[in-house]
Amino acid sequence: MKIKYLLSVVIGIFLMANLIYAAGTKPGTIALTNGVGTTDPAHDTVWITGGLTNAGNFETVINGDTVTTGNNVGHGARVNPNTVYVLAAGSLYLEQAGLTVTDSLGTVTIIGLPSGPGFQKPVLLHNEFNSVVVTSSQINGSLTLKNIQYEAEDLQGAYSANGEGDFFISGSNVSVDIENGLFEFDNIALINAQSVPQGLKAYYRGNYFRDFLNGTQWWGGRPFYAKVPIDTLIMTNNTFTLAGLLSLQQNSLTKYAFIDHNTIIDNLKYPFLNPIYLTCFFTNNLVVNSNMGGDDSINIIRGKGQDPDGLRDGVIGMDTINTRLVSAIQNEYKVYANKADTGKWTIVPSITLSSLSLYAASNVLTKDTNIIWDNYWTGKNPADGTGAHAVDSAASYLTWAISPAGPYGLINYPEVFINSRGYALAADHHGIVISTVNKNSIYEYPTQKLGFKTAALDTAQINWWIQFNRANYSVPNVTAPPFSSRITFGDGDPTTIPGPGGKEISYLTATGGITAFTDLKENFNQTVAVSTLDQLPVGSLIWGSTAYNEKNEIATALTAWTKESKNTAINEAPGEAKVTVNTYPNPFSSTATIEYSLPRATHVTLTILNLQGKVISTLVNENQEGSRSVQLSAEGLSQGVYIYVLKTTEGVVTGKLLLQGGM
Repeated sequence: MKIKYLLSVVIGIFLMANLIYAAGTKPGTIALTNGVGTTDPAHDTVWITGGLTNAGNFETVINGDTVTTGNNVGHGARVNPNTVYVLAAGSLYLEQAGLTVTDSLGTVTIIGLPSGPGFQKPVLLHNEFNSVVVTSSQINGSLTLKNIQYEAEDLQGAYSANGEGDFFISGSNVSVDIENGLFEFDNIALINAQSVPQGLKAYYRGNYFRDFLNGTQWWGGRPFYAKVPIDTLIMTNNTFTLAGLLSLQQNSLTKYAFIDHNTIIDNLKYPFLNPIYLTCFFTNNLVVNSNMGGDDSINIIRGKGQDPDGLRDGVIGMDTINTRLVSAIQNEYKVYANKADTGKWTIVPSITLSSLSLYAASNVLTKDTNIIWDNYWTGKNPADGTGAHAVDSAASYLTWAISPAGPYGLINYPEVFINSRGYALAADHHGIVISTVNKNSIYEYPTQKLGFKTAALDTAQINWWIQFNRANYSVPNVTAPPFSSRITFGDGDPTTIPGPGGKEISYLTATGGITAFTDLKENFNQTVAVSTLDQLPVGSLIWGSTAYNEKNEIATALTAWTKESKNTAINEAPGEAKVTVNTYPNPFSSTATIEYSLPRATHVTLTILNLQGKVISTLVNENQEGSRSVQLSAEGLSQGVYIYVLKTTEGVVTGKLLLQGGM
């Protein structure tokens, strides 16, 4: 299920931030029986109380929100499958155990409210209880996380104890929706969707994934991990620093991917490992220092390690679709020998190379120029890429079941944009377009030319990385550097929280997280590389004042692809059910009109809240469809900001209404 959430607050409203609740109950709501917080009478929304004195309350409320009769008692099936859990701005939540929710038809929605200038993001911290490491969350159903600050390394310096992931998602036809969040560190993967057999949709919008290296492996640090069939992958306007793989989609078919305006800084390995697409737009992305670990020339080329054809893995992967490569594919594309035989299948004849669509345009790949860094890669003579090794250059002593054990040269740094197979496919098939109109800039200038306010790699970071890399390649007499001195853009201390003004504050004295990504000490805003596709700066726009409009970006990319390809149609784009809302006048003085359009029949609740979270009015609570219009009277209300919450089976849409004057 796709959850929509949009909340903007006018400049100056931050002066009212002290009105936001941090503890206690709110008038007009009902106190929870499990944990500390309140709920509206219909249990559509639950406000969870934070604070250091309420450690463990976050998971107590959500895990305790279960049915009390029937077969699902004690198994995480919630009373209301689509309850929205609200975390208060400027509040800390100490999580002492993972979530356990069994709700395959529902969505666990966790949002920070209010959101906007002056409001600190609520912070979710892991904190061991009785020396027991916090376990990963298990969600059987869909998951939505919006406007939160999530610290995956616990206060004692450990990661989740049960597997590779902070959130494990399971069940068919589920979605993951992550928006406007700051995520520091991770337990190998933020989202592990390996237990979603069919129908997975993933939406990553406007986030910052910061310092994702956790030191256990190059391949860790994954915001998204899903070697399963993926119906939709939307990854727009995000920044990633020090990740291993942004998305591990190995040998799985993705029906539709839109990857646009992301900034990828110091990626340890490849952004996307072995994805296979039916349709993919890869546009306006900024990639800096990709695949800093490089590839062992013996494993990759001779051993055909990561690429089935022994080619260097590129930032964009494009491959044929056959059972040699695709082990995870949608059921609709499978043909079985007979109804009883579900173990052997072939791909339906219509899924051929002629049906593939890819558009790569206005991307920028660049790398840092630094004498120490360059010498590490080249030494006195370059490694030749066939196993020979130059003195002092990057080398591997891993055996890969090959004797003798090195030294073997390292290749593929800087990482290629797309390998020779991809270019050959583009030459032979009209739907695959590596744009010559909106050209991609491939290592045409060094990173330094972009003029980041923060260096992507400084000398100390380079020295740490060289030692880490050589240790992981088993270079004799080299030990891995202390992880406590790791490469970070933050301070690397799990007990401190980035807050307003860029300061790292002890969690004991912090009052919440950042108010905007520009609070952070790093800033990757740039105006040097400008896209010819949409005339905006390439990369993530979260570091500046330029607004991002995903709908316009999709339309622009589709139009450009249509002009440059000879195809007249594209594979089906994601069919998201969208609820649209319009309010006028806004600000209002006597009556405000709220208009909304519903894509299909659904139960609708429309409530009005004040900034303390109190329900002022319930305007709608019934089944509806089509276009509707509702009026909110200012009678009895004081001037100020109010929040509308429109909830349907399609999700939640929120926004603000500003009352001037009052009655």
